[in-house]
Amino acid sequence: MFNDQTLISQSNALHTLIILLHGKAIHGRGLVLLNASETEARIKHLEGFVSVSFFLSGTHETIGEYVQWRSPAHLANAFRRPEFFEHLRVIEGLASAEVGFYSVERIIAHQDVTIGPLFTGTVDVQILKLPGENVDAAIARVGQWGKMARNESRSLRAVVVHADRANGKVALFIHHDGAEIESVWYANTEMPEIDRGERMTRYTTVSAPPASERPMRYVLTSAVAPKAHEH
Repeated sequence: MFNDQTLISQSNALHTLIILLHGKAIHGRGLVLLNASETEARIKHLEGFVSVSFFLSGTHETIGEYVQWRSPAHLANAFRRPEFFEHLRVIEGLASAEVGFYSVERIIAHQDVTIGPLFTGTVDVQILKLPGENVDAAIARVGQWGKMARNESRSLRAVVVHADRANGKVALFIHHDGAEIESVWYANTEMPEIDRGERMTRYTTVSAPPASERPMRYVLTSAVAPKAHEH
């Protein structure tokens, strides 16, 4: 359940969704456990499923799910299966959901970073609603902020900027070392949208069983992933 086996790179073509569930704090941890257990027992065995990482906000009022399927067709086929949608009925009665389709925009790290089962750090995610202006310019500013945060922080291993251009949103994934974590969520008057997101910390990750034809690992890379990762 805690084994990361998905590929994140600027070259990957995985179908990536970020789902935000909004509900009452009293239900937050229970919904994460429900989704994680259902995924572990049933959904991860569906064809095309890669992985899902669950995040929980400090208030427990928001749950983030970082989901990857091999293709849109695989996700569409999953929706036709009862083992996929049965638990959604429970969730619909307790929380509202918003779904965005994201792609990796930029990875900010001093060197290639591999984060697998031995990684003992923390992954934060912050969802940002971009201001009503040129989307490319807004995303570029977020990238500038990520580079500045990465360079000035002693605990950050990498910052990954995901973009949902259709809905004008960006998701920041902040990978901290296992050492004492320092806050990077500071105000910056030149990039005020950084303060308008929700901070969430990874709770757990559920991955598909290793596929013999293409084992996958949880990797951050600023270039094309080495072929050794894609036997």
